[in-house]
Amino acid sequence: MAHNTLQWLSFKLQVPIEELEALVANAEQHYRPYWKTFPNGKQRYIEWPDDRLMHVQQRIRSELLLPVPLSPIVHGCVKGRSNLTNASGLVKSPSLGSADVKHFFPSVTNKMVYRAYVEFVGVGPDLARILTLLTTRSGHLPQGAPTSDALGNIALTPVDREVEKIAKALDLRPRRYVDNYDFAGARAREAIEPTIRALRNFGLAVRHKKTFNAGPRSAHIATGYAVNSSRPSVARNARDFARNQVYELIRQRRRGADTKKLERSLRGRLIHLSRTNGGFVVRMKRELDLG
Repeated sequence: MAHNTLQWLSFKLQVPIEELEALVANAEQHYRPYWKTFPNGKQRYIEWPDDRLMHVQQRIRSELLLPVPLSPIVHGCVKGRSNLTNASGLVKSPSLGSADVKHFFPSVTNKMVYRAYVEFVGVGPDLARILTLLTTRSGHLPQGAPTSDALGNIALTPVDREVEKIAKALDLRPRRYVDNYDFAGARAREAIEPTIRALRNFGLAVRHKKTFNAGPRSAHIATGYAVNSSRPSVARNARDFARNQVYELIRQRRRGADTKKLERSLRGRLIHLSRTNGGFVVRMKRELDLG
């Protein structure tokens, strides 16, 4: 069965042709967009698919997108990799350079997605058009769709290849976590400008506030971890925040207040910290037991 027919897609996804045709006809109407507010006050526009489209997108992700091989520098939204494995490849370096894509998901256009389907997923033009309609909204990747992270990774493959060449020429260790490129090595600063150029040539802009080079006397922070030493560690401000939560929990306990919500938050934070800062977590748990 040719990889360019709706019949093949129906078989591959185990979704009836009639259902696919109905969704393609008005896919953009199957989203429930809303603004999500984070604790720091920042807002993000989430485009959440309804159950019908969500099911089809989950099938597209598992059957068509996840099997596509990615560059070894990619650590975001990849099975077996994480922000910690990303940071682990950047430790103990004299310099850390970083370039961050501005408004990543809204900036990945339907044309980029179409190209990803044809060049890297390996489907024909007609099916690529159908798949693009099923996985984009208003001409871009919708943040909230289960396909968007995988499509973002695949779409950036041409940039990843350029970044690998840049890093090799400068003897650097490169990493990408979702929309952020990091470089470890003595010449990390020299990688920033050509990386920005590669992104711009692809049609993406950088967020200048998050583009930097940290030298040997500066803190090296990558995907939430300090990487100046031989292994990643949670940054000091994150440890300080957890310590303050511990003391606040103890104070509320002594006042007889309901601490369930704070305990849930603190428990999750300590689990995260225990991955790299086990000794600190042991001390904090001891404080809680004594308090």
